[in-house]
Amino acid sequence: MSAKRLQADGADCKPRSKRDRAYEYLGDSSQKDARWDPLKVNSRRMAAALVDAEDLKPRAQRMHGCSDILTFALQALRETGEIRFKLEHGSFCRDRMCETDQMLKSRTWQKQFRAVAPALIEKHPGARWLVLTLTIRNPDIHQTRVALGEMNKAWARLIRRKEFRDVLGWIRATEVTRGGSGKTRGTDKPRIVDNTSHPHFHVLLMVSSQYFKTRYISQEKWLKAWQECMRDDAITQVDIRALKPRRGYSEDPEGDGLGWLMAGALEVLKYTSKAVDLLPANEPKHAGQGVMDSVPWVQELARQIRALRFMMTGGALKDALKDLDQLTDAELIHAADDEVAEDEEEVQKLSFGFSGEVNRYRRKR
Repeated sequence: MSAKRLQADGADCKPRSKRDRAYEYLGDSSQKDARWDPLKVNSRRMAAALVDAEDLKPRAQRMHGCSDILTFALQALRETGEIRFKLEHGSFCRDRMCETDQMLKSRTWQKQFRAVAPALIEKHPGARWLVLTLTIRNPDIHQTRVALGEMNKAWARLIRRKEFRDVLGWIRATEVTRGGSGKTRGTDKPRIVDNTSHPHFHVLLMVSSQYFKTRYISQEKWLKAWQECMRDDAITQVDIRALKPRRGYSEDPEGDGLGWLMAGALEVLKYTSKAVDLLPANEPKHAGQGVMDSVPWVQELARQIRALRFMMTGGALKDALKDLDQLTDAELIHAADDEVAEDEEEVQKLSFGFSGEVNRYRRKR
């Protein structure tokens, strides 16, 4: 597919409301699967941003064709006759910049963690859970890969320090967003002020009961430790929060009682890149002199983070997440979609293709 056609397909960022009665639309037939429309739209927007860079064109073309057709098994609940859609087949590009693949990976990680959490809690009944966010001074986008390398070295130093003596296990996710931004003076309009990136770590920590009893580490101490590990006293941002049920929180009576933990863990096991954040629908027109527009900035980001590992585990959580690169498309779909209930039976299969005309998945009736 040509770069011009691909960019045209990715230009519009919203599904269109117009319906053609000759078609059945996935989002109308299955409310929970309406999420596939904006995911696919954003994946195409990202592909359109990458395609005019010669070195990124093959990635962009694979991303453009990612999940073009989704096949669902329709399952009927025996007692009520309710029809449910379960994704059965799709072909995915496995690109970190693709929002569709990011969703699948995120949901898979969440399910993997939720599956092992009860055994971990039983084995370490007094353990507590924290979310630690570690940042650095924003580097120029062209220095992002180097900065991430320095962060990895600093992390290796941090986990050997006394601050980690009560850490039983950890899951560390890397996220990179755009750096300098603000508002145009006297208005609420966004303004990009420089070409920096904002790399940071989100870390889920499982700590022993002694952490809050006798060896509590304050935010200031975590900041000092990270400054020393990064060898940069100019770092100002470190956040540490304990995970626990909040006031007014209530668990699903039919759930596993881990909703409060998953709500906090979601900060770590979420998407690592979103087109809606990196490629704003309304490009700010007030960037300073020499400041890159979103498209060339995103292209350079794609180069800087290529083939880097963004999810790592250690300690008691070392085997909590499996290597998703080893999973087939079918296994990824099965892990990420809702489980099949025992009282359901398959009644039909339907395939929906993505239409760039209306930015929706649909099929001919």
